[in-house]
Amino acid sequence: EAGIPVVTVNSDIKGSKRFCFIGQDGYKAGKVAARFMGEFLNGKGTIAVITSDSDEHQSFPFGTREGGFRETISENYPEIKILSSVSTKENPEIMKQEMKKLLENETQLDGVLITCGCVQAAGEELKASKREGIRLICYEDYPEIQNLMKENIVTVTLGSGLMEQGSKSTEVLLDKLIYEKNPEKKHLYSQIHVLVKESL
Repeated sequence: EAGIPVVTVNSDIKGSKRFCFIGQDGYKAGKVAARFMGEFLNGKGTIAVITSDSDEHQSFPFGTREGGFRETISENYPEIKILSSVSTKENPEIMKQEMKKLLENETQLDGVLITCGCVQAAGEELKASKREGIRLICYEDYPEIQNLMKENIVTVTLGSGLMEQGSKSTEVLLDKLIYEKNPEKKHLYSQIHVLVKESL
């Protein structure tokens, strides 16, 4: 309202007057995760979705990742059952509690998608349970996630190009402030980087 140009990076803000969002296309990233999960499980099994914000009001990527994931599984892998979403509110302690409960209650669990943070907390519970064969897919390539990949806890992670997002936001703001130039689109999506243990 004061005429200050605002760019949102990585997570968008619903209802804001930002002139540009730079980050991952959450819906598409969810579809990519579903393709990997479906193929890993040969089209059969039971999977859980752990998210940060189940009502999708806080930020865009978390809800759309889950939406893209569920839609693609439903359309392409009808023999895969997706359990009700588990919300952790980006709290490591809640993540540990919910992951422990999930592993205790779902004896036939084959896969887990984590659309949010606190992956390390989930990984610790999975390691402690000594359950094997559960495919864990998550997002970003933080050091703790890379370590979990090396330990064969995380099967695949989808990076959103955080460095790319940061540099692009600076370019967009400079163009706006110096040349009064708006970006070609209001949503500038970063590439989806697929990482497995062997690519580290």
